[in-house]
Amino acid sequence: MALSKELIRFTVVGITNTIIGFSIFILSLNLLPPMAIKAALAQVICYIPALLWSYFWNSRWTFAGAVMNRQTLTRFVFVQFSLLALSSILIGLGVDFAMLPATPVWFIVMTFIIILNFLATKLFVFQRAQKPKQMNKAAKALLFKDFPKVRPSLPDEYKKIFETEYQNNREGKTPVYKITRALEAWMHRKVAGARPWSQSILEIGAGTLNHVKNEPGLGVYDFVEPQDFLFRGRPELSDLNKAYKTIHQIRGVGKYDRIFSIAVLEHITDLPSVVARAALLLKSDGLFQAGIPSEGGFLWGLSWRTTTGASFRLRHGLNYKILMRHEHVNKASEIESVVRSFFDKVHIQRFPLPLRHLSFYEYIEASVPKKDLALNFLKNGEGVCR
Repeated sequence: MALSKELIRFTVVGITNTIIGFSIFILSLNLLPPMAIKAALAQVICYIPALLWSYFWNSRWTFAGAVMNRQTLTRFVFVQFSLLALSSILIGLGVDFAMLPATPVWFIVMTFIIILNFLATKLFVFQRAQKPKQMNKAAKALLFKDFPKVRPSLPDEYKKIFETEYQNNREGKTPVYKITRALEAWMHRKVAGARPWSQSILEIGAGTLNHVKNEPGLGVYDFVEPQDFLFRGRPELSDLNKAYKTIHQIRGVGKYDRIFSIAVLEHITDLPSVVARAALLLKSDGLFQAGIPSEGGFLWGLSWRTTTGASFRLRHGLNYKILMRHEHVNKASEIESVVRSFFDKVHIQRFPLPLRHLSFYEYIEASVPKKDLALNFLKNGEGVCR
């Protein structure tokens, strides 16, 4: 009921805001001199008074009782100007370059912006900043009950193309996959930039070894990759130390300065056992890192359906959702919870906006491993990596 009330109020504010913004937009189009970016500039001009109107009524009425302070104001301005940039680019592309009619383009873009605005305002701007709660034993037991997960099987028509499609994805061999690779570079940079001086590292799910080039001055570089067809014959192998099929083949405690994975944890059916083993293999001052898609988030779901999913259907006539369900068995929220279970300090960053529903990818950085808990978990036979 509270959410419905907020949504109704936000809609009322949005309608009045749209009327004000559209009126100023049309007026600006008529008053501005001819120029290449006339529509985009008109959007900037109309956005400022609309921003002030939205801030006043959403803070005083829509989200009544919201905490109003410098942090909230900073978040509001950040979100609004991010949406301003996005809307201006989209409107400029539609009107100035594609030569589409200004009015329908404006309304389509602003409808999309209003949806993003509500999510960002509700979940980020007026949300009190809270320190993540430590999970108690009952919560951990409930979480671990979901594992190991059963991976949905692939129909025969998908099995025939799976290996080739998987390798094309990892190496960016289609135009859409190239765009995906470019966006995923953010995760590679975050992982490599944390401790470039590390002497011993382990990569979980190294795939085609495409991250190796991001780690200059290699020391001991071990990796885990069960799909050997991905790295077979790769020139990077000469720079690496040891290859393992699973992380459970690695013996010892406190071997590595860093253990990381990029676009891997969402695939692992028995995630707790892998993270627990990583906690044991890390040195006491070691760092666990993971780049993951914002699986379960709005923007991530929208993006793969309209890009990779559409391209896959055009090339194969098949529904990419079937393949995604087979591959991505874990949501971002589940991965975060599992990591928090085995590490005391966990820091999360998201790209491009700091909200799960408005991001493509997340970077998780964890330290201070709970080795006793990890050891007990693995000794009790609660998980086997699959």
